[in-house]
Amino acid sequence: DANYGVMNEHSLLIGECTNGTRYRPDAVPQEQAGPDRHQRLVYSEELSKVALERCKGAREAIHLMGTLIDEYGFYSDGETLLVADTEEAWVLEMCALPSNDDWNHSAWIAQRVPDGHVFVAANTFRIRDITGGDDQIHPLDLKNRLASVGYWDPEQDQTCDWFRAVSEGEEHHPYYSLRRVWRVFD
Repeated sequence: DANYGVMNEHSLLIGECTNGTRYRPDAVPQEQAGPDRHQRLVYSEELSKVALERCKGAREAIHLMGTLIDEYGFYSDGETLLVADTEEAWVLEMCALPSNDDWNHSAWIAQRVPDGHVFVAANTFRIRDITGGDDQIHPLDLKNRLASVGYWDPEQDQTCDWFRAVSEGEEHHPYYSLRRVWRVFD
């Protein structure tokens, strides 16, 4: 354990990087929430620790952290958590949304890293298209992708670019982040 949970006794590992996002609200305790202000109780530090305390596998940890974000609201900067066990690895990206409705106060998406591939987290959101394509089912039902309930509806829109929707853009850290990603793939 550090500021973030790192590893548990089941070989569940979590890594972290902070991302620039369009909206950075402060925490909002339940007693300060109301019709114009949604509660925002969780941040990635707490999520990583709770997941390592309660979960044995990466997919289980993604489900738990996503449920907590959806139910209790996320605050602060955008975050990426890299979640892996002995069988699979996932990338979980999350952020707060400026919406005041009960459903879309926060958003998250998780994508499984295919076997034999590498993912580089470098302080910028990296997941791009959430595409209907051949999937034509809700993102929560996909084998390799999980997402906030209600954030994207494939019946209404065939494609959603997660990165463009929630980040400050590719120019936010072009030398700090994108060069680091490029170096790994070079």
